[in-house]
Amino acid sequence: MNRNTLLGISCLCIGIFSFSMQDAVLKGLSGRLPVTEAMTVRAMLGLPILGLIVHWTVGLRSIFHPVRKILIVRGSLSFSAFICYYLAFPALPLAGAIGLYYTAPLIILILSSLFLGEKLNSVNLASTAIGLAGVAVMLRPSTGVFEPAALLSLLSALLYGISQILARRLGGALSAPTMAFYQHTVFALGAPFLAYIIGNVDWSAVTHPSILFLVRPWVWNPYEIGAMLLCGLFAVTGTLLLTQAYRVAPASTVTIFEYTGLIWAPTWGALFYHEIPSAGTILGLVMIAAAGLLSVLGPSWLLLVPLPQKPSPCRDCLEDKAGSQVSRSGPSSSVRSLRSSMDAPPTSEGPKQNPKSHACPEYSPERHLRAKPSRGSW
Repeated sequence: MNRNTLLGISCLCIGIFSFSMQDAVLKGLSGRLPVTEAMTVRAMLGLPILGLIVHWTVGLRSIFHPVRKILIVRGSLSFSAFICYYLAFPALPLAGAIGLYYTAPLIILILSSLFLGEKLNSVNLASTAIGLAGVAVMLRPSTGVFEPAALLSLLSALLYGISQILARRLGGALSAPTMAFYQHTVFALGAPFLAYIIGNVDWSAVTHPSILFLVRPWVWNPYEIGAMLLCGLFAVTGTLLLTQAYRVAPASTVTIFEYTGLIWAPTWGALFYHEIPSAGTILGLVMIAAAGLLSVLGPSWLLLVPLPQKPSPCRDCLEDKAGSQVSRSGPSSSVRSLRSSMDAPPTSEGPKQNPKSHACPEYSPERHLRAKPSRGSW
């Protein structure tokens, strides 16, 4: 493992830790202030920093890209996703709310198949089934203790998945900092606008904690303001570290470490809020994490050893196969490309390999024992 990969893994793990701390602080604030105020402060703190990153990386002109309407739609989806995500905090244990949100990668698999035409293999289908089973275990609808706020976490995962599909549609047209800048701009404008609309409605009869977290009037207590600024600092730190992680290391390598968030969620819930996860919650978290790892790494990680792979054909088989094709159709560029793709330069004829120990997938006794056509006859 090279230095950049280690740096990427470290940045991602610290970034996920930072986001988990933001979630833990925000859960503590969910009983005293509205979510719209928290998101406004968070976005206003992060927006100037993201603006500087856009300026340093791709230039401020990228903000006025022709696809900015799509970016506004994507930012609105992300805004709705985070609103739903945070609204689940007052009514659910931290482990349950965050664990259900981690179904987002599985939802993205399904959406990419429906809207991007990407094919799902048996591993993808198996991981999706395991993840959905984990969701069913965590929701426990048959036990009579189902909490409707759990649907908010699932809705947030769905909305986040749709926003990521839009990002995939954009492809390489825009940089990640530019998309993040638009997202925070929508947060900074959308949260006060939503608070204004909600403020004109009478919510005195509401008692559910998730709805109260949405409709509660804004407060300007120094303690709450400081806590919200701390949330914004954690969010900006996490965003920068995750961006750096995916910039310096392969995504396929570092993505799996995002599931370290499933370790921090029950830890902070038990440490700060005395939330001891039930057996069903722990089993559901394990199933969702296993499904995510299965979709990223394939089945080999379950065995802790690489799956056997078909060996590559040897030089004798490749040259003999190409020679038999040329003997029927004459010389062609495919033979030249075959020769140039071999690792080592052609060598002189030597003794044949032992047929008993030969592992070439193209092996047959007749092919290896008969004389190959001479190079001059090609």
